[in-house]
Amino acid sequence: MRSTLSAESASSASALGAEIDRMTAIIEHQLKRAAASGGALLGQAPVEVAQVAGELRAALVRVYAGKDLAIELLIAPGSQFVGDRGDLLELLGNLLDNACKWCRSHVRVTVTVDERAGTRERLWIIVEDDGPGISEENRARILQRGVRTDENVPGYGLGLAMVHDTVDLYGGSLVIDCSPLGGARFSLRLPGR
Repeated sequence: MRSTLSAESASSASALGAEIDRMTAIIEHQLKRAAASGGALLGQAPVEVAQVAGELRAALVRVYAGKDLAIELLIAPGSQFVGDRGDLLELLGNLLDNACKWCRSHVRVTVTVDERAGTRERLWIIVEDDGPGISEENRARILQRGVRTDENVPGYGLGLAMVHDTVDLYGGSLVIDCSPLGGARFSLRLPGR
């Protein structure tokens, strides 16, 4: 894919280059994860959610520059994910990319910490958009590898399956329903503080 970039215009080459870099990082992260004790992860240093979300927002605003897009971050100060930074980057990256792809113009990320919840579900991350949403019959299907609800939209059907697998790996939970914004809402419960 990189070799074909020279034929593209400078602006589209930059956006494509950024997407290729993101895909490469995901692949490298998955390979490292698979090599580490059969995929099991040990305790990690806490990761600031606001920092990772801010980095992703900046990248996605560039990738979707042709879309009138607002990505709203409502993150409780000091919210931390207790796990691997790459896993958080992958989770949020996939969810935000899908939300940006499908939204009309508004994506919202809300992060809170529920100290009363069990240790594996204290961090509550909600990613929602104002797009068409996901029908109830497709909500379980889209978490399977290779499944996409619209074959006309670019993608491989891997992102949400990886999100689901990572949430399971951490002993968290994932719920897909309708957002008050009108589109889909993904609610994740993960280890946090």
